Amino acid sequence: MKRTNWRDLKNKRKFLSLDKNENFDFTLREKLHKFFVTLCPEDICLYPDVAKGYECLSNYTDINSDNLILSHGSEQSLKLIFETLHRIYKCRSITICHPTFEMVDVYSRLYDFNITHRCYTFNKQFNINVDIKDEDVVYISNPNCPTGLTVPSDKIEQLCLHNKWVIVDEAYVEFSRANSCCDLIRKHANLLIVRTLSKSAAAAGIRVGYIITNECNVDMFTTYKPAYEISQIAVKYIEFIANNDILIRDTIGRLQLYRRHLNKVFNGIPGDGNFIIVPYSDELYKYLDRAIDMKIVTVDDCDFIRFAVTDYDL
Repeated sequence: MKRTNWRDLKNKRKFLSLDKNENFDFTLREKLHKFFVTLCPEDICLYPDVAKGYECLSNYTDINSDNLILSHGSEQSLKLIFETLHRIYKCRSITICHPTFEMVDVYSRLYDFNITHRCYTFNKQFNINVDIKDEDVVYISNPNCPTGLTVPSDKIEQLCLHNKWVIVDEAYVEFSRANSCCDLIRKHANLLIVRTLSKSAAAAGIRVGYIITNECNVDMFTTYKPAYEISQIAVKYIEFIANNDILIRDTIGRLQLYRRHLNKVFNGIPGDGNFIIVPYSDELYKYLDRAIDMKIVTVDDCDFIRFAVTDYDL
């Protein structure tokens, strides 16, 4: 994958640019006006109070701050992890459950990992064999994008038992019917969970990601972090959603409702996430292309259309 560069972005995004799985719950957007009145000039003029960000994120997630590492988006969480695993822990190989977030391959190549792809399969529904052993690093997005498949926690635990390090990307976990595997960090110090506020909390533009891991890892995995992990506006947004978590619970519920609705309308394949995935057809593509940006993905040699769920009438 070629790295994204603003000079390459020649095509203007549509009003419904649903190809990046941002939060397109317009009901939530109207209510986020309450956030802007919390800002003041000092939030721009002064360096960020990152400690406050950790405190508020701990309150929001109900996870001890000693188990958290903030970052400028989950992509930077992944970069931090790959750099640490490569430079400090001398990891040289990775198995990636594929297809997935494209930056995982980018950082694997950047840090000179030997890459093996464990591929999702499709036979009326998606599946994957996660019987992976004796690997330096295993990466799995759970729920997976683009398939929406969630692997149960007992399978994640088996990965932790049989491999050196396991990265579980839970970008879409709030939209999953299964539980997070974060309880496993107490038992398995080799587990690194990556999350973002971009999807459920509609913070893609603010850039807030975080790592959840055993507290014994935190000092080592912050070796290569920047002086300030996030901006003060990001700190204030974490504080806002921690104090107004009902807004986030409501948007998750609405998007899950619209996901079920859109799956029925377009004959989508059931799964988790804030998106739907539909078998490709030229007719459907032409119909959708009039109004939305979407993503064409290939799984098991089959083409699919994936787009974010919205409460806007398609």
